Amino acid sequence: MYPTYKDTEAMAPAPPDPADPSAYDDLLGQARDTVTAARTRTRQAVNAELVQTYWQIGKLLLSHEEQADRGDPEAPDDRDTDFVARLAADLKAAHPTQRGFSRRNLTHMRKLARTWPGRIAQRPVAQLPWGHITVLMDRLETRAELDFYATEAVQRGWSRAELDEAIHRHLHRAHGAIPLDLDVTLPEDSPAQTELAGDPFRLDFLRLDGCGDDARGGADEGRTPDGRGTDERGVDATPRP
Repeated sequence: MYPTYKDTEAMAPAPPDPADPSAYDDLLGQARDTVTAARTRTRQAVNAELVQTYWQIGKLLLSHEEQADRGDPEAPDDRDTDFVARLAADLKAAHPTQRGFSRRNLTHMRKLARTWPGRIAQRPVAQLPWGHITVLMDRLETRAELDFYATEAVQRGWSRAELDEAIHRHLHRAHGAIPLDLDVTLPEDSPAQTELAGDPFRLDFLRLDGCGDDARGGADEGRTPDGRGTDERGVDATPRP
């Protein structure tokens, strides 16, 4: 889905002519573009891996539930809540520097795996920040609508607020037959990319446990690029005066 290193070599522009007075400016611009493109590819690849990890945890939860139901079909309904809460606590203890292992988030992971039972890595939804995905799952019911808004959000590069507004306006009703295009890519200069850059779930996913500030810890933990605090869902949690 994303360009490979060999692809980028083939797409690289010809080097500037040193005899041209503007050669250095061209060189600098190309170097900046190369760094920006590499950072964007890396950001998207890490996010896709994060979504894949959450999906796999969701599959594990579903498998555990199925086995438990076969073993004791008369068990109380709150049994699932108990083991999800226990798993959340144990995962937080095992990975203390990472958010994303609350009971609420584990429930979202389970819903993710139930909604997209097949491989999710190549689907448009895997390109979106986790906050966008939770909006989709919280606001929509049918798989067709989920796929429609996920694809539109990727293709148009919507922010989470724009996605929420599109759902509120029932945008899918104006499109008749709901399209599903798997060959879409998040635009580089889009609100979604900006939010992905500061997504606390992705940033924490990259951190190494116990490495402090050298691994994005310390004062930067759980903050957006402009320094605002975020909660478990990546929502602005900066105290208001």
